[in-house]
Amino acid sequence: MRLVYTKVDLPEGLRSELIDLFKGSLDGELRTLAGMILAEWQDRSLIPLFKAALEDPYKISHPTDVISPTGTYRGPDGQYYRDRYPVREQAFSALLKLGVRVKRQANSFLLEEDYVTD
Repeated sequence: MRLVYTKVDLPEGLRSELIDLFKGSLDGELRTLAGMILAEWQDRSLIPLFKAALEDPYKISHPTDVISPTGTYRGPDGQYYRDRYPVREQAFSALLKLGVRVKRQANSFLLEEDYVTD
């Protein structure tokens, strides 16, 4: 099955404001939302912006019942937690929509030129 995405046209002023939020907001949730909207635009000129966002530091730690050797840890309260990086995940999704080959590896992402496929 192949997914088909439709390009969304946004006003130019809104586009530049969203790019500024995605690049520079101190609020990780705002960066995440801006990335989500920019991804729908499907503008290939934004690829460098999304590539840079694959390293975004914003992290959410949430309790989990699914325990794995990688990706979960026990907190001081005895509960198991998993970290998520919402801005990175939005950038990953956007790059896939734009046809960029990128692979998820735990909480990081590798671009096609960074990994070898068989």
